[in-house]
Amino acid sequence: MNHRILFIVTLSAALLLLCGSPLFAQEDKEKGKIGSLEKEVSKDKDSDEEESDSDEDSDDSDSDGNIFANLALELSGRLAVGLFIVFPNEDSLLYAGSYRNCSFSEYPYADPEDGLFSQAVGKKFSVNISGHYFYDEENLTGYAVRARYYPLPYVSAEVHFTDLTEKLSTREDHLKIYNIFINYNRLRLERWAVWWGLGLKGLQGDKTYNGFAFNIGTEVYPARPVSVTLNYGGGFINGTYLPEFFGSLNFHLYRFAVFAGYQYWSAGGAKIDGLVGGLRLFF
Repeated sequence: MNHRILFIVTLSAALLLLCGSPLFAQEDKEKGKIGSLEKEVSKDKDSDEEESDSDEDSDDSDSDGNIFANLALELSGRLAVGLFIVFPNEDSLLYAGSYRNCSFSEYPYADPEDGLFSQAVGKKFSVNISGHYFYDEENLTGYAVRARYYPLPYVSAEVHFTDLTEKLSTREDHLKIYNIFINYNRLRLERWAVWWGLGLKGLQGDKTYNGFAFNIGTEVYPARPVSVTLNYGGGFINGTYLPEFFGSLNFHLYRFAVFAGYQYWSAGGAKIDGLVGGLRLFF
């Protein structure tokens, strides 16, 4: 009987050593930059914040303050509508009298004066797809695809997907980051495009997280064959704000563009950033 008890105890101890308890496995799990970013996102945020009672402030200056507050609100509202939607008479100032004059070029610099958009008769839609390599450091690299579809000059749909791999001393860590946006193309000029949009940001690592996101970007075409792209976005996932930036210098050759630039993601005190290089194709 004692031998049986000793055998069972020994077998149990061996299984614990081989498999490891979940608690010790989690403590021993090596973390790098990817693990730090995921940790920031997975933190439980305390939503029970105490609201300050500011309703008992002095009422003497309320009347004068309300007048200026309402005026400031109205002006800021008009400015916001102009910046994000349209300013009065913008069609006559920027689009030769009518927004209908805007269409798409065959590809950027097909005409030396045109970027993506053209005020001459052109295509009714446009598509561009790019793929690039991301390099943070020797042990943290990744691949990415970015695609944008313009069914109309005013609107575009955009998708970003990045697959990051970090080589640690004991294992490899992986993280997939994706964005989906519906954009309003705010400025549709030959030399300058500006857009903003709303959508979804997601992370897929040890767990999957999704949340609301926004996106704002611009592309400038100073002279053939060069253009500059800047894109900033932010997502709200599990109570954490995740900003993302992508910037590139592009060199166009017919329907292709070779580019190099910089990209980063961050969450709390964690950050992943590095250089990018890739190829873009216009249809």
